[in-house]
Amino acid sequence: MKAWLVIIFCGLVLPLWAQKVSPEAIEKRANKLFDAKQYSEAFKDYNDLTKLEPNNPRFQLNAGVCLLNSPFSEKALPFIQKGVSLQKEPAADDWYVLAQAQHANYLFDEAIETYKKSDPKGSKRAVIARRITECVNGKRLKGAPVPAIVINLGPTINTSAHEYLPFVTADQQMLFFTSRRKNTTGGALAEDGLPFEDIYQCRNQNGTWGGVMQMGSPINSKDNDACIGLNESGRTMFIYKGKNGGDIYTSEFNGKNWSKPEPFKFNTPALETSACLSPDGKQLFFVSDRGGNKDIYICRKMPRGNSWFPPQKMNGNINTSEDEESPFIHADGQTLYFSSKGHATMGGYDIFKANLNTKGVFTSPENLGYPINSVGDDLYFSLSADAKNGYFSSEKSIGFGGQDLYTIKMPPPVLPVGVALFQGTVVDEQTGKPTIAKVTITDNEANQVIMTTETDETDGKFVVTLPSGRNYGITVEKDGRLFYSDNVDFKAEDGFKTLNKKIALPTIAKGNKLILRNMFYMVNSHLLQPASIPELEKVVIFLTKNSKVKVEIGGHTDNTGSEEVNLALSKKRADEVRNWLIEAGIKSNRLQAKGYSSSKPLASNTTEDGKAQNRRTEILILE
Repeated sequence: MKAWLVIIFCGLVLPLWAQKVSPEAIEKRANKLFDAKQYSEAFKDYNDLTKLEPNNPRFQLNAGVCLLNSPFSEKALPFIQKGVSLQKEPAADDWYVLAQAQHANYLFDEAIETYKKSDPKGSKRAVIARRITECVNGKRLKGAPVPAIVINLGPTINTSAHEYLPFVTADQQMLFFTSRRKNTTGGALAEDGLPFEDIYQCRNQNGTWGGVMQMGSPINSKDNDACIGLNESGRTMFIYKGKNGGDIYTSEFNGKNWSKPEPFKFNTPALETSACLSPDGKQLFFVSDRGGNKDIYICRKMPRGNSWFPPQKMNGNINTSEDEESPFIHADGQTLYFSSKGHATMGGYDIFKANLNTKGVFTSPENLGYPINSVGDDLYFSLSADAKNGYFSSEKSIGFGGQDLYTIKMPPPVLPVGVALFQGTVVDEQTGKPTIAKVTITDNEANQVIMTTETDETDGKFVVTLPSGRNYGITVEKDGRLFYSDNVDFKAEDGFKTLNKKIALPTIAKGNKLILRNMFYMVNSHLLQPASIPELEKVVIFLTKNSKVKVEIGGHTDNTGSEEVNLALSKKRADEVRNWLIEAGIKSNRLQAKGYSSSKPLASNTTEDGKAQNRRTEILILE
């Protein structure tokens, strides 16, 4: 914590008692600010009053309560201790705030005993039991810290104002967050005396976040605007706006501009916040208090189109009778992170994770542990695709003021991280310039489209994350161009993988060709495997759209075995594809088939990877 920030907050600049203001006037103003929950301003006055009347217990206690409701809660303890010690018979509420101050300083044993004193009649039995349980959890978690390193993102990002809700793209190149800084759009203040929320963005510059920019219109408005969710490519943003009780809005980035935020279909007059898309874009998690307290709900996308089934409250192990917040589903599609006050926390919100089991149910949540979690509120956690870096916001005394953004160097995972990060840049082969194209990810074995996206208009880039355990077909398409085909056969034991491709889409011209990388045959056979069907259907669509095109289907093998056998096999495989296309409705006079054996290798046949590249099916444009 910067020393000058502490000095300003604590009111140790020119004190009011040194000015000609009566103690009564100071007290009246302090009480008014206190009742309005403007605690930082109220503290300045109460701090002055503790110097004027150091033996007034109420001034000491109120100053401490103000600090309990600030980022500097651990500094409340000496004020509250003195306020309690000045009384012969402290009230139950005074014992309670003392226990809170001890709790905030990780004095768990002392806090437990003081919590017990704070409820002599048992009228707050449930609340006290909850606080004592938090202290017990705190002792356990702090006594066995996890090997994580928590790092403040520093003064380039954090200020003396609140910064929270960090969201990072899957490639960790863009960071979006929310802040309540003085230069808020519209310049107005909210009821709590702080500026309205605005959304900011910055870029990763050689491993350092820099170039912080307020996003401006149409993302920011004169009211509260908070980034509450982001898809993996950073092109779909979920925004909280303080309308209709607090609603979710959606904005899309087209490569140059963000669209006007549109309201989420299932908003209600209750509070809706904290939205998150699953990696395949087919599940939407969000938070709402429509049921009385904040719970996590889930919407599932309908099989066709972009419509959603109505939301359902997550059942099983996730929601509790207390508040849940900030769900985040990892790129593996299997791990849900969220914050909760109701599970085994050490105070306030703690961050938990739950794994999806083989029955499609999330397991009992696990606390991420200390020092990731603290006795304060720990919220808005997200995790990089490689599971090495976590991002969250927290109020810590080591910060710059208010909530700050932190990164976490995460403990090594017990199991390999089953995620492939596929990054591509698509250009037009004729012009060499980036181009807009449609990217489709297909589960070949299930013949099911997992997700679709578009490349960025300005740089032709796309980013997708692929959970392990599947064989994926990746297709890049643009009208008037040959499509691009790629394959990722991704096993769980492969761990985290990064794939980078520069893809040039050629024109539909004589002599140009495309490689069908998702064609699969039975071993030493010409018979097609069912996993080839999605690729074949893409060829049918292409030939149907381009009805004048005639093509040659070329079969290729590696050099294993005799030339005679390989030539026959390659010809039979080309014939098999031709016959399938004819049955699908393509006229036979548009299709030729030819076997090339191993005569036209793409790579060396001395390695297994090279041989795999050489075993292929190609489409050559004849006219």
